[in-house]
Amino acid sequence: MIPKNLLEMKAFIGGTYVEQMPSLISEGFAPLRIREIIELILEGRISFLSSIPFFDSVSGIAYAGDKQDKFKIIPCSQDLERINLQTKLAFGGKEFTQEQYYQIMNEEFSRQAMPLNRDLTEKEALEHLGWLELVEGDRKLLEKYVEYAFRQALNKWGMREAMEFRVDDPWKISNIKDCLLFGIGGSGSFNVKTYSLRNDPVCLLGVKIRERFLNPYSN
Repeated sequence: MIPKNLLEMKAFIGGTYVEQMPSLISEGFAPLRIREIIELILEGRISFLSSIPFFDSVSGIAYAGDKQDKFKIIPCSQDLERINLQTKLAFGGKEFTQEQYYQIMNEEFSRQAMPLNRDLTEKEALEHLGWLELVEGDRKLLEKYVEYAFRQALNKWGMREAMEFRVDDPWKISNIKDCLLFGIGGSGSFNVKTYSLRNDPVCLLGVKIRERFLNPYSN
């Protein structure tokens, strides 16, 4: 693991996902997963702002047009990392064929398997299969984030429920969208949800090794 003090971080703000992801990659940065964003928040290295109450990620949710009760959570999606202005989109996400959806090896979830599209109790958040998948099975990390999120929601807004896990309504099309991690605001408290890759503004975070550590002879 690369020590954090050797890493440079940059936020790519404004524009849309299909515009900013290629810029992030072309500048040599790697996009962050939801798990990594949560770790940075808990470490106090980044925070939600009133002007930018969310962070986009390279984590995604994929849907199958012929299995409208099902979806897959991809903690780190190469399809999202490779997206650009020429990518074919459908209903705000990168379009898949049904065969491409089936080729995704991540676990498939049923909409009935977990509470969706509403705020959660603390107990529900700790046991939530979707959140657990996004933190890549790290229950200790999820416990820390749940404690942080519910403390903030109660102290700042007097809210005892938080961490909604929002998925799209079922459509007869296969696609993938990126997961956004929200803070407190008009969209709720510490939620995860998906927006349009083409139409909605983004705040993408990228990291790379600082150049002076790559080249010891640089100033």
